[in-house]
Amino acid sequence: MVPVPITVSFDKDLKDLVDLAPSTEQLALGIQALRNTQAILGVLSILEKKMALIDDLAAQVHANTDVIASANTLIQGFAQRLDDATAAAKAGDLTQLEAFRSEIAAADAKLAAAVAANTRAAPAPAVDTATTPPVAVGTTADASAAPADAPAPAGPAATTT
Repeated sequence: MVPVPITVSFDKDLKDLVDLAPSTEQLALGIQALRNTQAILGVLSILEKKMALIDDLAAQVHANTDVIASANTLIQGFAQRLDDATAAAKAGDLTQLEAFRSEIAAADAKLAAAVAANTRAAPAPAVDTATTPPVAVGTTADASAAPADAPAPAGPAATTT
């Protein structure tokens, strides 16, 4: 077998590879585009959370509107029903008045339960650690108590009999 000479042009192959490689400027632009995309995704994530909060708020407003409408109906009918029960009681029929009182007591219990179920607990008051000294374990925070190494007050209040 006769060897065939192979000619390889390393310079041309190297030049082709260099031409394919991105420039520093192109890399910088690509990195900036990625950063911009990350920033946009971050903003979208925040917007999604805010939209979820808005949806929750809208649902709560709708529920409150329904409760307010029910309360309005109850209040508007209350005066007429009281007048009817009072008129019946004056005529000697106390059954309407007693039924109305029982119905009011039941509605009152339902309303109190609904208010309690839908009222958020008040947040605990914040403690200002800059002005409130820490209390050592096993002691009490009594502002009127003087430190053990403080001198006794002078005057008649300091004397004991």
